[in-house]
Amino acid sequence: SLGSPTSSSAPTTSSSSSSLNDPSDSINQPKLPSLNQLSADSSLVPLAVYHSPICVLHIDVRGDLICVGDLMRSISVVEFKPDTRTFEQVCYDYHQHWTLACSVIDQNSFVLSDNCQNLVFTQRDTESQSPDASHRVRYVGQIHIGDTVNWIIPGSFNPPSLQQRKNSSDEKELDQSPSLKSTSPSTSQTPTHFVYPNDTSTPPSKKRDRPKPLTANFDISSLGVATHLYGTAGGAIGVIASLTESEYLFLTDLSQNIVKVVGSVGGFEHSVFRRFKNDGMQVEMYNIIDGNLVELFLDLPIHMKEKIAESLSISLSVGDLNRAVESLRRLY
Repeated sequence: SLGSPTSSSAPTTSSSSSSLNDPSDSINQPKLPSLNQLSADSSLVPLAVYHSPICVLHIDVRGDLICVGDLMRSISVVEFKPDTRTFEQVCYDYHQHWTLACSVIDQNSFVLSDNCQNLVFTQRDTESQSPDASHRVRYVGQIHIGDTVNWIIPGSFNPPSLQQRKNSSDEKELDQSPSLKSTSPSTSQTPTHFVYPNDTSTPPSKKRDRPKPLTANFDISSLGVATHLYGTAGGAIGVIASLTESEYLFLTDLSQNIVKVVGSVGGFEHSVFRRFKNDGMQVEMYNIIDGNLVELFLDLPIHMKEKIAESLSISLSVGDLNRAVESLRRLY
C-alpha cells in the first residue's frame, strides 16, 4: 500500500492487469504493476500503471518508492508521483536477470535474487555526472547462495526490545575484553546468513585491492546489523546484515585464514562455490562475507584456532575471536 491502510480511499499496488474471468487473458497479457485506489463502494479504481517491464514477478514497496522485479529484465525502481498520478522511473539494471525476488535496502540500494541461485546487491550511481549513468544501478556485491531465493523481506528475527536487553547483557559479558564489545542480539534459531558492507560508495575493484588497515587497537563495538530476511525453495531462512568498513575488513581477513587452515571439502574451493554464476558469465564473490564460513571457526579444534589467530593482521586471542564470531551469530 502506498497510502494509509486505515483510510477507505487508500491506494493499493497490484502486479497484474489481466482479467480473472478469461483464462486466455491471464496468459497472453503481460503482468504490469499498477496502483489502484479503494473507492467508497469497495471497488478498485486504477490510478497508474507502469508499462515498461515484460513480466513482473515481484515488487517491493517502500513509501512512494517501488522496486519492480521483472522475470526477464532484472529490476527497475519507480517512484509514484501523487500530483500527476504517474510512475517515474528512478533507476534500472540494464543487465539481464531472471529475477525471482527483490527488495529495497534504502533509497539508493537494492537487492535481487535470480534463477541461478545468486544474490545481487545493487546501488544507484548518484555520483555520476552523466544523466544516463545516474539512472542505472551498479553492482556492489554478488554471491552464489546454492539455493533458489524466492522471497526477500526487511526485518530480523529479534524485536528491538529483545535487542536492547541482549545489548546490555552482552556489554557486561565482554567488559573483560576491551578490544571486543558486542551489541548483537541472541536467539536459538540458526539459519544460513550472509552479510555485506554498507559503505558501498567505493567501487568493488578498488575496495578489494587496497590494503587492510587493521591495527592492534582494532575495536569491534558490534558485528553487523540485521536488515533483511530471505527464504529459499529448499526451506532455508537467511539473514542479510549490514557491516561497517572495519568489520568487513576484519571478517574478510578471518574468512581467508579459515579457508587456508581448514581447506576445502572434496576438492571444491570455497571461492569457486560462492562465485556468482549464470549462463553468460562467472564473477568472484566480492563485498560479501559468508557467515557460515566465519561460524565454522567455533567448531574447529584449538590448535587450528590458534593457527588462524596467529595468521590474522590484527593481534587477537582465540578467546577474543570466539566472542567476535559469537556476536555475529547472535544476529539470528
